[in-house]
Amino acid sequence: MNKRELFAAALAAGFGAVAATARAEGLDDISFSGMWDICDSNKDGTVNKAEFVAAMGKAYDAHMKKMKSKPDAARMMKGDALTADGLRALFRATYPGP
Repeated sequence: MNKRELFAAALAAGFGAVAATARAEGLDDISFSGMWDICDSNKDGTVNKAEFVAAMGKAYDAHMKKMKSKPDAARMMKGDALTADGLRALFRATYPGP
């Protein structure tokens, strides 16, 4: 995987994780606008690295909490880390595709 593909995958995972946070928080709007509102925590019209990382951290924590209660948790995670199957499940849950 080249750097461009890796960056695209990380960005997709990040926005997917934000969408998961939106769902976990009971928000109905997981559109780009809804994701923006979650990331732009200080509402200054920009998303800095700290805001983005904080939003991703919340989304990751919410996803891990949900994964721990699943019967196939051992396949989806190891300790506090997602396996490839767990990350794939996160992607599918947050972006089912067109």
